[in-house]
Amino acid sequence: MLNTRNSDRITDDSRAFSETPNRISLRELMDRISRAIADHVPKQQWVQAEISQLKAANGGHWWLELAEHDDQANLAARARAVMWKPQAASLLERFKSATGGTLQAGLKVLVLVDTNFHPAYGLSLVVRNIDPSYTWRSVRISS
Repeated sequence: MLNTRNSDRITDDSRAFSETPNRISLRELMDRISRAIADHVPKQQWVQAEISQLKAANGGHWWLELAEHDDQANLAARARAVMWKPQAASLLERFKSATGGTLQAGLKVLVLVDTNFHPAYGLSLVVRNIDPSYTWRSVRISS
């Protein structure tokens, strides 16, 4: 609950802010970000990352969190990703067939993603393909 005892001071201070000519709504800001991404980021892109989280949803979709760490193991980037049900089963089967293992947290992957930005939900990546040979090579190198 707001404390209304200092309402005179709030009113005086907020007048300057309310008259600021360069303000925009949150939706307008998010729409601008969406347009900038659409105009300047390739729709599909191969991205190398590490799976930091992987979770199967009841409907057959798979939710991933992709991450990248710098040389000091600090988090440098993170993004949500999804494999929709129509493609998830074939991608997972092909990965298992090629590598002998399953996708799991901690694996380095090379994924073909569609970049999506929605004003209400933010940035997400839709996984369209996985290069199993990239993961297989990275596992062999680290062994």
